[in-house]
Amino acid sequence: MTALYIVLPLALLVVSDGGYGMLRYDQTVAGDPHRGVDLVEPRWEDLASAYGFKVVRTDDPASLNARLVSAGVRVRALQPERHTLEDTVLALTSDGSDRITA
Repeated sequence: MTALYIVLPLALLVVSDGGYGMLRYDQTVAGDPHRGVDLVEPRWEDLASAYGFKVVRTDDPASLNARLVSAGVRVRALQPERHTLEDTVLALTSDGSDRITA
């Protein structure tokens, strides 16, 4: 609300996967039913509009980039990355290792 009152030039991005994706994955791998991982979400557009924010929704990265730029947001790089769990684990572990060390 403060951003609206003082007319702060602000772009707010809401990114949601609808729940706890990693926990959902763990339950699937364990063969367990999904419990407590799928969240009921508000209609983000309605919530933002109720507070007076201009709302734009897009699922396309190129469209998101164009909309941000047209709104005056300086975008240095916008590249969607979709890594699998296996890619992430392999990136965090050394060759031949099956453990992640802290």
